[in-house]
Amino acid sequence: MISYLKGKIKLAGEDFIILAVSGVGYRVYTTHKMLGSIRNSKEEIELFIHQHIREDSLDLFGFSSMTELDFFEIITSVSGVGPRIGLAVLEISSVDDLKQAIGTSNVDFLTRVPGIGRKKAELIILELKSKMDVLIDGKLVAISEKDSDAVNALIRLGYKKPEAVLALEGIPDDVKDVGERVKLALKGIGKR
Repeated sequence: MISYLKGKIKLAGEDFIILAVSGVGYRVYTTHKMLGSIRNSKEEIELFIHQHIREDSLDLFGFSSMTELDFFEIITSVSGVGPRIGLAVLEISSVDDLKQAIGTSNVDFLTRVPGIGRKKAELIILELKSKMDVLIDGKLVAISEKDSDAVNALIRLGYKKPEAVLALEGIPDDVKDVGERVKLALKGIGKR
């Protein structure tokens, strides 16, 4: 499996480059933002690669960082989101801004992507919140396994998922009981 390529650009197309690596040319699809920054490069470039295999083709998608590649692989794991839509999502903003939009359930932000309507944006947000760390108010938030029951309890009490996750963030790890964690989270919410 191809995961990384380093070489010189032989040809730049509208949505891809041909990257010459040791005498072999690889067609690598990437975002228009990235194409704009590397199109005229005479130096070797490095790309982190996602190899997409279908019945009738094998496509390579290139990214400048592992962060972008990881996000691309997570978003394309959502049902109905293929690699072309995954690239289009990365076109609209940085990974941090996308994680912020997902963490705050900003459906309108994702509907700016061609091919993503309101229902698909809601599905993406719903699925990705459980698959990745998200940003809420500039803080990276991840739901640990020990907090999933407490988060669900707070949601049943009427709090939004991001509020619940933030409320549980400062509770010491030695508090194991779910009921006690929820009680402490509610006290923390009351002080804000």
